[in-house]
Amino acid sequence: MKMYLSKIYLRHWRVYSEATFHFERPTQNRPITLIGAMNGHGKTSLLMALYLGLFGKHGLQHCEGFQNQTSHDKKESLRSMKKAMDQNFRRAGSPSNEPTEIELIFSDARPGFTEEIRIRRCWFFDSNNKLKRGDNSETLEVHQINDQHPDGQLSDYETLDDAHDKLERMLFPEHLLPAFFFDGEQAAALIERMGKGGLARASQVMYGTDLIEKTVEYLRKFSSTTAEKVGGKTKQGKLEGERNTIDSTINQLNRELVQLKQKRADLNVETTSQENKRDKIKRKINLLGGPGSGDVAQLQKAVERAQKEESESRNRLCNGFSDAGLALAIYRFNEPILEQLKKEHFREEYESLKEATVSRREAVISKAFPEPAAEDPLLCHVALETRELLKQRFYESLVAIYDPPPENMAERYLLGHAKGEARERLKADVEKAAAGHADNLRQRAKRYRDAVDALDDANDRLHNEENRPEELRLLTKELDQLNEDIRNAYVRLGELNNQINAKQSELENKNKRRGEILSQMQELEPALKRIAIADRARRVLENFSKQLKQIIAESLEEVVNERFQKIAAEKFQKGKVLLSDNKPPLWKGQNGEELHLGAASGFERRSFSIAFCLALVEITKRSIPLVIDTPIGNADTKYRHRALKALAKFQLTDQIIILTHDAEVSQDFLKAIEDHVNQKMLVEFDPQTGESKIHNHKFFDFSR
Repeated sequence: MKMYLSKIYLRHWRVYSEATFHFERPTQNRPITLIGAMNGHGKTSLLMALYLGLFGKHGLQHCEGFQNQTSHDKKESLRSMKKAMDQNFRRAGSPSNEPTEIELIFSDARPGFTEEIRIRRCWFFDSNNKLKRGDNSETLEVHQINDQHPDGQLSDYETLDDAHDKLERMLFPEHLLPAFFFDGEQAAALIERMGKGGLARASQVMYGTDLIEKTVEYLRKFSSTTAEKVGGKTKQGKLEGERNTIDSTINQLNRELVQLKQKRADLNVETTSQENKRDKIKRKINLLGGPGSGDVAQLQKAVERAQKEESESRNRLCNGFSDAGLALAIYRFNEPILEQLKKEHFREEYESLKEATVSRREAVISKAFPEPAAEDPLLCHVALETRELLKQRFYESLVAIYDPPPENMAERYLLGHAKGEARERLKADVEKAAAGHADNLRQRAKRYRDAVDALDDANDRLHNEENRPEELRLLTKELDQLNEDIRNAYVRLGELNNQINAKQSELENKNKRRGEILSQMQELEPALKRIAIADRARRVLENFSKQLKQIIAESLEEVVNERFQKIAAEKFQKGKVLLSDNKPPLWKGQNGEELHLGAASGFERRSFSIAFCLALVEITKRSIPLVIDTPIGNADTKYRHRALKALAKFQLTDQIIILTHDAEVSQDFLKAIEDHVNQKMLVEFDPQTGESKIHNHKFFDFSR
């Protein structure tokens, strides 16, 4: 379906308070609509309205002054859009409760057909006239009108990004904006960006190579993302290596466990045999009169130790009795001493307070009797002698505060050597001496009693051992050795059990990790297969894309040169424009002369950009309206005619909207293309109201 731009409605948009551009249906021989406006009257505002009205924040990157301020980051992109709307696009003085609005209508260019696509985008503001935050800041309505839906069918979408994708399918990709909605003043920038994904990328979108590149990039990201998630071949190798190491460790642990369990079984058998032998010896010893106590020499040493302990404990007990008199005396006078210390503490506090007050008497009196006396409003008329008597009385009053002294303080110091912290330590020592002596004496008596019992027991064991039969002594000795061997065996059994438990725990962990590795490898295998398939498909598409780009570049280069030579100066006729990947276009003359078109004159840059746009339309057969702002600028008269005629006679697009100022399209030039002009408009800025107005069927007055 061939579509043309039939309406642009702007409200609270830059220099437009409320304005509507109505475009008549173009004919095959009259595709041109001329919109005249002086600089600053609204041409650029109209072009930016197309960018943002169609694609919102995605169109911001194509607006003049915002090419380097957009970001692929969603939050950063929203911040850039908010800043641009607040500072650049919202009309100053607009009521805060009224939105900024852009409505665009694309209509079927075929006579008799009424199908339309209506796009209405609004931005809403808070009480401070700043763009609202969140989802309430922007709305978009897309209506499709046709025979089945004459009142319009509202397109469904969940988010503005979903709507963006739908608009690209309905109209054209957003990347094509700079190629078909074109600002002549930005021609140099567009040419420079051709090698960086600008117009070159737009052409790829139209030819479909962009779709191939997107697919290649998707496959690349799929492979890298999948490999990153599962670890790829590197992770597979690591997992296999770890599994082999774990398998070796598991085998070693199993061998060690078998050996340890065999040692434990052998030791259990040996211990059982020793316990049986010990039981037999015990029965024999019981028949002979009971177990022996051990070696005579050792028993003699035990008696000596017991005798020494009995002697020392008896001496300590006797010394405790000699100290009892002092403890009893302290205990008897404990309460009076503590009470005297308490009263002396109160006396010390009283004397300290009194001394502090008396030492500051001069400072206190100086407050009551300030000097010089003549300046004192209260006592200035009191005679000097009277004033001194008052001071003396005041001093005596201060001292009288502490008379009589408190009743609970000591009349004099009996223990004056202990003051402050020393007094507290003396109190603690008195209390400890009174309370602790009885407990100490009891402990000494108990130790002496225990020492006497131990000495009696040692003498009994020694006496029994010296009178024990030789057979019983030998059996006792053998029993002691068996007990020692059995104790050692139980220690070794405990160590073996600890080793076995540790090995079993390690084995369980290794088996668990081995299971995890096997599970990961099973999950990894199908992912690696998908990665391999994606890599093969990506390589095929990359090779195909290179071949297709070469074909497209050659075809596009041929048509661009054909269009460019119809517009450009004569010096460019004998040469050729070369289009290369990742490089700006280069003109190369037959004599070897070279010129980067980005460094050419303003008109030559415009000429190439126009030629490039027309070439895209011609080759791709995409009927998209061309909107060109100041296409010829201040070019020479001869070349203005050539450029305008090239546009006027271009038959492959239904609508060409040219935004121009009076110095660009003169009366003579207008007459030269009059037969191809379908409609004229004039935009004028009213300084009194501060807004631009649209005048249909009107153009610059060349008679002045």
